[in-house]
Amino acid sequence: MLEQTGRTVHLPTQPVPHVPAPAAPAARKSLRLSDLREGETGRVVRVMIPESGCRKRFAELGLAPGMKVTVAGTGEALMLIIGGSRMGLAVRCAEEITVVRV
Repeated sequence: MLEQTGRTVHLPTQPVPHVPAPAAPAARKSLRLSDLREGETGRVVRVMIPESGCRKRFAELGLAPGMKVTVAGTGEALMLIIGGSRMGLAVRCAEEITVVRV
């Protein structure tokens, strides 16, 4: 119901519904690269492979913290897509690499 007096329109007041604030984004859970399934992508958080030629080679190929990695195939070794390159990685090595899903 509206009441009008002169030029002022008075609207009936209604309570404002409570709208909860949006929840903070959940922290992404880290997991081992070997836990990603075929087709999943993760961002490398940490590489725990001991300092070695392998670790240096992985870094050269882009398997370093901050890089996105997609699992293209699984089995005794993981087939990974890093940038435009593909590489195979033994599951035992993939267990030493921590990622978050993206």
